[in-house]
Amino acid sequence: MKPLSLTHALAIVVAATPALAEQASTFGREVAVVAFRAIDEDGKGHVHMGHMEQFRQGVFAGMDYDNDGRVDFEEFSARDIGFEEAAVEEGRPEAVVTARRILFAMWDRNGDGRLTQSEHRFALSQDFRRADIDDNSVLDQDEYLIGYSVNLVMRAAIRPDIDVSAQ
Repeated sequence: MKPLSLTHALAIVVAATPALAEQASTFGREVAVVAFRAIDEDGKGHVHMGHMEQFRQGVFAGMDYDNDGRVDFEEFSARDIGFEEAAVEEGRPEAVVTARRILFAMWDRNGDGRLTQSEHRFALSQDFRRADIDDNSVLDQDEYLIGYSVNLVMRAAIRPDIDVSAQ
């Protein structure tokens, strides 16, 4: 049985809490909160690399639609956890495409237009380390929201008018 995808988890949470759907346009913050909670399955308020790797495996499998062990940009772009809706609500639908291109380019280390498991693992490991502000080998929700690359790139693309360092 495949693990519950983040898209499905988000849909369940949004359906269960209408207030969350109303707040989704708050720069995608609620989308990122739901993502963090999906990673923090045991609800301890923090995640370590083991949690991230387990989550990463599910994300990669969910993106690899043709099951060839590589994710091209089309596959990468087909997966959205809610940032696209937040961008549309902010009147910046093109921002998500830009953000996806940036993330994909950051993670595609050899520039061949395909993410491998190894590249994805390395990228998310680096992203984790960068977000771990207090260098304690775990990310709490604030560190994840403020410093994790997906959140940074999406926030900056959707709302370029805000100071991302102040979030």
